[in-house]
Parts: sequence; structure tokens; C-alpha cells
Amino acid sequence: MRVLLALTMFLAVQAQSANATEQEIATAKVTVQEYRELRRQCSDSVGDERKACFRELNAATESYQVAKGLLATSHTHDSNNLHLVSYVDY
Repeated sequence: MRVLLALTMFLAVQAQSANATEQEIATAKVTVQEYRELRRQCSDSVGDERKACFRELNAATESYQVAKGLLATSHTHDSNNLHLVSYVDY
């Protein structure tokens, strides 16, 4: 999970580019997935372990946000992250 911190600067520079490469997109997806997994782990932990986990999660938040921004601007379509909204008129 500490890899997330190392990716912050790399992804910050890449997020400014509208033409992200496949490798950059793949790296961003891994960053997002690792952050989400860490968030799940933190939710399941207790006591001092939980506090330490949330400190690590807090430190990884910037990398996560940069990665999400890169994915949002890369115009990729990932069916795993699709959010469906339904409107029903009664």
C-alpha cells in the first residue's frame, strides 16, 4: 500500500496530460484498487491497528484522488466502475 505514496508525483504530472498512455491508466487503476482495498481493511480493523490503518489511508488519499482524476480525463470505459441510475415515474 505504500506504493500509493510513491505514485503521487508520477500521477500528478500525468494527470495534467490529456493523452494518458495505457501504462499510466493501468497504474492509476491499480492505485484506485489498492486504495479501496486499504479502505476495506481499515473498516474491518479495530483499536490501534484501525488508527494506524486510517493514518496510512489518509496519507494515500492524494494519490487516490490524482489517480481518479487521471482515469476521469482518460476517457476510458470500464464496465467495473459503471454507475447505473434509473428514473421511474410513478
